[in-house]
Amino acid sequence: MPMSYDHRRFARSRRPLGSCTVALEPLERRDCPAVVGIAGTTQVSELVRSTGLTFTLSAPDTKPVSVDYRISGSATSGQDFRLFDGKSFVASPTGTITFKPGETSKTLSAAIVNDTTREPTESFSLTLFKPRNCTLGSARAATVTITDDDSYTAQIIGAARITEGQTGDFELRLSAPATKQETFSIDTIAGSASAGTDYRPLSRLPVVFNAGETSKRFRIQALADAVSETDEFFFLKATPAAANFPAIATSSVLISGTGPAPLPQISIAGGAVLEGDTGATPLPLTISLSATYYAPITVPYSTVADTATAAGGDYQPSSGVVTIPAGDTSTVIVVNALGDIVREPDETFKVVLASPVNATLGTSTALVTIIDDDTPFRIDVVFPDTSLSGSQQLAFRYAAVRWAQIITADLPDVTVNGRVIDDLEISATGPAIDGPFGILGQAGPRGFRTTGSRLPYSGVMEFDSADLGFMESNGTLGNVILHEMGHVLGIGTMWATKNLLVNTDPADPQYSGANALREYRQIAGNPAATGVPVENTGGSGTAGAHWRESVFDTELMTGYAERAGVAMPISTITVGSLQDLGYTVNYAAADPYTLPGIVAPSIVSTRRSGSPASPLMSLTSQQPAALLAALGQAALETSTPPKQRVFAAYRRA
Repeated sequence: MPMSYDHRRFARSRRPLGSCTVALEPLERRDCPAVVGIAGTTQVSELVRSTGLTFTLSAPDTKPVSVDYRISGSATSGQDFRLFDGKSFVASPTGTITFKPGETSKTLSAAIVNDTTREPTESFSLTLFKPRNCTLGSARAATVTITDDDSYTAQIIGAARITEGQTGDFELRLSAPATKQETFSIDTIAGSASAGTDYRPLSRLPVVFNAGETSKRFRIQALADAVSETDEFFFLKATPAAANFPAIATSSVLISGTGPAPLPQISIAGGAVLEGDTGATPLPLTISLSATYYAPITVPYSTVADTATAAGGDYQPSSGVVTIPAGDTSTVIVVNALGDIVREPDETFKVVLASPVNATLGTSTALVTIIDDDTPFRIDVVFPDTSLSGSQQLAFRYAAVRWAQIITADLPDVTVNGRVIDDLEISATGPAIDGPFGILGQAGPRGFRTTGSRLPYSGVMEFDSADLGFMESNGTLGNVILHEMGHVLGIGTMWATKNLLVNTDPADPQYSGANALREYRQIAGNPAATGVPVENTGGSGTAGAHWRESVFDTELMTGYAERAGVAMPISTITVGSLQDLGYTVNYAAADPYTLPGIVAPSIVSTRRSGSPASPLMSLTSQQPAALLAALGQAALETSTPPKQRVFAAYRRA
C-alpha cells in the first residue's frame, strides 16, 4: 500500500532553526523550555498590610524549574518591608524560587512595615537572574513603591480678617490623621499691627495632636482703640516640635481699618562677580521689601545689556517672576556671568524689576559688575582642603583680583617640582589655631625668586576656623583677607630685607622707600617729610610691619582692622610701597584716600577712644607664649577691648 503523508501536520511541526514560538501538538515532545517571569509592580501606602509578587511559568514541566532573584532599592528589608515565602521570612538580599513539576505559579508575600518615621517615598525591586530549566522572559523585574503615611502636612486655617475688639477663630489642620502624637507651638508675629496694642499676642501656645486627630482650634483677640487707621496685619506661625516635620506656611490676619494697608516698596541690590575662565559663574542678587506684607508679592525681572552683552558671551540672559511669601521680606535670584580668557575692562549689565503685585517699585535696577580676572599679574589661590566654604573661598579670589588690578606686570615664572607658577600662588586654609578671639590668621610669603626682584612666588594664608564664620557674618572677612594678602606680597613682611625701614629712633620708625614716601608727601602736604610713619606700638608683629595707626587711621595696611561697614582703602602710599619692593604698579587703581588730619606724625600711636578696631599683627617665628605676651601688650597700649583679634603674618627670615 502506498505511503501517504499528512501535509498539514508536517507544516505545523516545522519551525525555523532556533525558533521556539510555533504551536506544538499535545503528544509531540516540547524542545523549548518554558518562560519564567515576575509580576507585582505596584504603589502602596504604609497603611497597606501586604502585597504580593507572583512568579509565573508559561507552561508546566515534568521536572523542577528554578530561578534566582535579587532584592534592591531604597527601601530596607526588615525595616520598611518583609518578604515571606510561605514558610519563613526572607532575610537575604538574594533568593531562589522553585517550581515543582506541574506548577506554573509561585507567590512571595511582601509585608509592609507601618512605622511612625517621616521618610520619602521608597521602593524595592525583585530582579530575576540565573534561570534553570527555563528561560527569562521580558517580565524580569517587579517594583513595589511604598508611600509614607506619616508625611502629612499642616496649615493654619481661619478668618483672614477680624474687627477691632472681636475674636477670630483659627485651627491648625493636618492633611491626614496623625499617626502618633504631634506637638506644635503657635506664635503671633507683629506686622503693621502691634502686639499688646492692636491684638493680644500668643507666645509658644502649645497645640497637641493625638494619633488619629486632624484639627485643633485656638482663638485670637483683636484689641479696640480710638485711633483711626488703615488695615493692619500680623502673622500666625506654627512651629512643629518634630525636627523633620514639613515647614508650615505663615498665615496672615488683617484687622479691619479705614482702608487698605499701605504697600511696601520692593527693591533689588546689585553686586559683582569674578568672570572666571570658562563656564558660568553664578551671582546671587537679593530682592527685598521695605516692610512685611500680609499677602504674597510677585515681581517680574529680566537682564538688560550694558557694557556687557548676552550676545557677546559676557552673561547668560535671564528673566522670570519671583514671589516673596506673606510675612517674608526678601528672596534671592541668581544670574550668571560667562568666563573667558580675554583681557578686557570690567563690564556691567543690569537686572530690572517691573510691575510688582502688592508692592510699589523702589530701587528697580541692579547693576552687576563682571570683574575681569585675566590680569597680567596673576595670583592663584589654591585650597588644599575643605576647611573654607565656597563663599569664603570666593572672598580670597576677590582679594587676589583686587591686588592684581594694582600690580600690572608679569614676574618671571618659577618651576617647582615640575610645576610652573605664574606669578604668585597662595595656599589658603581654615585650620583650628587657638579658638575664638585669639589669632584670627597667619599669612606671609614662603618661597622667593632667587634672582632679579627676589619677590615671592608662593605664600600661605591660614585663618582660624573658630573665627571665620564670625568675620564672614559681620562683613569684615573681605578686608581682613585683603590686608593679609598684602603681607604675602611683601608689604610689612619684606620691608626690612629690602632695607626700607629706618629704626634710628625706636619710638619713631620710618619707611624710607622713595615711591611710598613721594605719595605720602603729596597726601600729607609735607614735601619735607623724611619718611612714612610706621607703627611703633602693638608689640612684635604689629610694630614695624604696618603704617602708623594714629596717622593713617582706616588705611588698609595699618595694624588695626575697622569695624564692619567702615571702608579700609588701599592708598597710593601702599601702591608706592609695592613699587619699592619691585612690582610694576598702577597708581590709578588705588582707592580714594585722604589723611584724617594733616598733622605732624605722632610719636606715640593711640587709637581713637571707644573705637572697636582690632590689631592686625604680623608675626615672625614667635612661640605661642611670646605671641600672647604681645597680645597682652597690645591690649595695654590701646583703648580697644582686652580680647584682641590677632593676625599673624610670617615674615621672611
